[in-house]
Amino acid sequence: MMIMGLFGRVFGFSSWSMLLPHALAGVTTVALVYTAVRRWYGVKSALIAGAVMALTPVAVLMFRFNNPDSFLTLFLTASAYAFLRTFDSKKPILWLSIAGFLTGFAFNTKMLQGLLVLPVMAVLYMACAKPTTMTRVWHLSVAGIVTMVSTFWWSVLVWLTPAAHRPWVGSTNNNNIWSLVFGYNGFGRLFGGRGGMPGGAGGGSGGVGFGGETGVLRIFNESFGSNIAWLVPTAFIGGGLVIWLLRHAPRDNKERVGVLLWLGWLFVHGVVFSMTSGTIHPYYVVAMAPAVAALVGIGVPYIWKAYTRRTYVWWIVPLTIATTTITSVIMLGYRNDWTILMWIVGVAGVVATGIAVMPPSHTSTRLRRMALACAVISACATPIAYSISTVLVAHSGSIPTAGPNASAMNNTNNETAFAEAALVKFLLANQQDATWIAAVDSANTSAPIQLSTKQPVMALGGFNGSDSALTLQSFRQLVAAGKVRYFVVNSSGRGGEPSGNSDIAQWAISSGVKIEYGGAQYAVYDLKSASL
Repeated sequence: MMIMGLFGRVFGFSSWSMLLPHALAGVTTVALVYTAVRRWYGVKSALIAGAVMALTPVAVLMFRFNNPDSFLTLFLTASAYAFLRTFDSKKPILWLSIAGFLTGFAFNTKMLQGLLVLPVMAVLYMACAKPTTMTRVWHLSVAGIVTMVSTFWWSVLVWLTPAAHRPWVGSTNNNNIWSLVFGYNGFGRLFGGRGGMPGGAGGGSGGVGFGGETGVLRIFNESFGSNIAWLVPTAFIGGGLVIWLLRHAPRDNKERVGVLLWLGWLFVHGVVFSMTSGTIHPYYVVAMAPAVAALVGIGVPYIWKAYTRRTYVWWIVPLTIATTTITSVIMLGYRNDWTILMWIVGVAGVVATGIAVMPPSHTSTRLRRMALACAVISACATPIAYSISTVLVAHSGSIPTAGPNASAMNNTNNETAFAEAALVKFLLANQQDATWIAAVDSANTSAPIQLSTKQPVMALGGFNGSDSALTLQSFRQLVAAGKVRYFVVNSSGRGGEPSGNSDIAQWAISSGVKIEYGGAQYAVYDLKSASL
């Protein structure tokens, strides 16, 4: 929010100024993935990793969409890069502290999700770093303090500021920042409801509409799969192969540490996203993209070398091709209009797998090149096609989805960014001296009206309609003072939950005069007479 506000101040409010920071975050993330992989694994691996990161459908989506997950991914990647630098730096405590500092940025972007990789880093540093045991403990202690300060400084400031002198803490019903951190944006997401925390608005239920049922295969289902799943098998197989080949390397072997970091990142996110029972959306998996990209970039050269040199792990090649092809075919099978591409990918995968299992005496250089070409087609054709279709579709609303499919839930990609023209005309013509052109239940309702009128709109219940920032008495005082006159309800039933301001809504509807404004999308109530 701070970054978006800064760009809006400097360049003025527009789609361009709101999307530019996300595009820059995407470019920087790709550069960081490339740099992190190149440092220990070479240019070829880095180029593959950078290309995979840039062409992952969910990354293509989120780095051109106004959503904090793009910055979360950037800060997590920057933190991982800084962490890896601790293993080849003469000042490991500095880079470890920088990693913790950047993790704090990730937390302040999306709270507890920003801390998912932190335990992986701590365990790896304690187990694999060069310094002595006590020195490692000291380094982790210092970096831990830096991380705590960077993570909780804003939350503590909010906590220490009297409620009367700050805005309401959104998505809570007790105006407590810790209810937001550990409730709605924390364990409420993982377990549903309030996650065992008092005062949270509740993380909702994951449910089918929010990405499918929980389970180990959730990220391969229809909602999540097209966003990230394409190369996940390749990432795990490649990472596992490198760990096996380096099993006898010294404890502080950098190549193995790097793979363990990316594997830990991918595994932790995969488990959390698969088992989350609260509110979850498919685009969250953009946080997995750097790990998938890095592991594919690192692992593919090892996999290809195992095939060309016919080592004892040569069977990894047909296994990788087969699993990746099967994944792509399953993802394409969720659609009924990409049958031709599904057949192309399937046939290419079968040909590549068939050549890969042939004895060396039966495979010429030309045949091996054919296998490589077919393997690339089976692995890359579909995610690239999905990424292109993502660019060609204009995404709006609150729940974007990669690929040609319209939406993950309730057709929300087709939410209009602007309100009904008749409503806009009516409100602008009758605003007079009111501070707010209208009051509505939530930000989901206020956003298109505010964008269309360019005037303040009061979202009584905050983002999802559950906040209780205003009492009925205080709202009636605002109406009596002429600061707000109209209460607007979305007739489609979309918007927020009424729990936070139901008494205000009931009073406005029962006491106000319903106005015929010339449209049908909204119900408009004039509260002027109700204030008398």
